[in-house]
Amino acid sequence: QETDYTQAESACSMELDRIRKELSKKDAMLFDLQSRIQFLEQKNASLEKILAEKELAQTLTSVSHQPEPAPKEKAVPASSMTPEKLYKRAHIFLKKKQYTAAQDAFSSFAQKYSTHNLADNALYWLGECHYTKGQYNKAVHIFNTLRERYPKGEKVPDALLKTGYSYAALGDTSQAKTYFSMLLKTYPFSLAAPKAQARLKELE
Repeated sequence: QETDYTQAESACSMELDRIRKELSKKDAMLFDLQSRIQFLEQKNASLEKILAEKELAQTLTSVSHQPEPAPKEKAVPASSMTPEKLYKRAHIFLKKKQYTAAQDAFSSFAQKYSTHNLADNALYWLGECHYTKGQYNKAVHIFNTLRERYPKGEKVPDALLKTGYSYAALGDTSQAKTYFSMLLKTYPFSLAAPKAQARLKELE
């Protein structure tokens, strides 16, 4: 029985030695990991410092080489513009979808230069501005004014088409059909005619 105790004690002692060795290895591994982490943290801090210095240098370089802003051009009043420049200015507003500014410019042109060869165009685009903004009654009024003032103007077919579109948008199908039919009868070979024909079919 004493032998059994001795063997058991020996076995326990060996197991303790094994555990101590494993713990010692783990301690060594832990120390190694901690050393690596410390090294990586120091390296990361160093890299961050270098990166920050580079960004600062780039910012300073960019600021030092930045050109001075060009002086703003003074706004030219419409009253001092030639008809062509005023018309061009109105179209620029239209392309930028600044419809209110475009309306003012086209309206100013139509009033001041009613005998100019672009007067009917100005009225047409004024009507387009109203149409685009959903002001269909105003659009109809402008397009009809165009036809009355310039019955032989090149924009008359388009004005008839957009008048029909405006009435259709207002829900007045009868009037829309009337203007589409008028366009097809009066200007059957115009570029606007196929569009009028297509809308007529939709409304039937």
